[in-house]
Amino acid sequence: MQLTTNLDVDQILIGCDETDKEHLLDRLVNVLFSPRVRRLNPGLRVNDLREAVLGREAERPTVMGEGLAFPHARVKDFNGIGMALAILPRPIDFGGGTDEVQVICMIVVPQEAPMVTLKVMSRVVQFFHNPANRTALLAATNSAAVLALLTSGGLSLDIPVTVRDVMSPVGTSVSSDTPLREVAQLMHVKRLNVVAVTNVKGILVGEITSDGLFQFGLPDFFQHLKSVSFISEFDPFEKYFEREAHSVAELLMNTEICRMPPESTILEIVFELAVKHRSQVYVVDAANKWIGTVDRAAVLNNVINW
Repeated sequence: MQLTTNLDVDQILIGCDETDKEHLLDRLVNVLFSPRVRRLNPGLRVNDLREAVLGREAERPTVMGEGLAFPHARVKDFNGIGMALAILPRPIDFGGGTDEVQVICMIVVPQEAPMVTLKVMSRVVQFFHNPANRTALLAATNSAAVLALLTSGGLSLDIPVTVRDVMSPVGTSVSSDTPLREVAQLMHVKRLNVVAVTNVKGILVGEITSDGLFQFGLPDFFQHLKSVSFISEFDPFEKYFEREAHSVAELLMNTEICRMPPESTILEIVFELAVKHRSQVYVVDAANKWIGTVDRAAVLNNVINW
């Protein structure tokens, strides 16, 4: 199914001059409540949609960057996909930080089908982040031109959501020769449970976890204990501090990290995180360059809570 199957010219606002976010969302909800949506959902009221969209947006503004916002909601027992699109003559503040918004794509999907939201979002974001597409979209003078432009993009919803759709940007890293004391301080300051280790070429070579730091310097027999009650006076960090002063990241890092291309599926990610207990998965391009990260928080934010 193509994304534009769920959109017609009456659901696209061109030259919309609203400057207030709430008024704009209210107007888009009325547009989304189209004859097709009403036909598929005969018991649904427009106020039900309004409350769902505004409630979700109040939780976290859905600004996607480069002038695009993606307000959405999952509605219990909703049938089909509801869409509405607005292109503003001037950007407005959408409450997502410093980014102003000029294109707003609203979507409502069934509560039981959260992945549909991700698929629509992914297709729209990919289309909009192409400079030529973005320029053409902002220059469109009527709804029919916008619909034709989106249709020509071949925005299929029949492809799986990939790692690229949920990954976070490249995060903090240290070099393999960074003193271990500096690594521990960095992880404390940035509240990190894991930090990537890269070589002089910027290629990922490993990671250091907070668990690894805790275990560094502990005697081997600690791994086999069921209780520490009989050695309660033992100082678990005595050996750590003896070794830390002369240690660097390379000594402690775990080299068995998980690298995945951006085309990997969500299923593959969840398997690595939940079944193989990875701290995080590193997304790399064909040249093995680190381009993004997926951890449990990213899955919670972008899949389960989305």
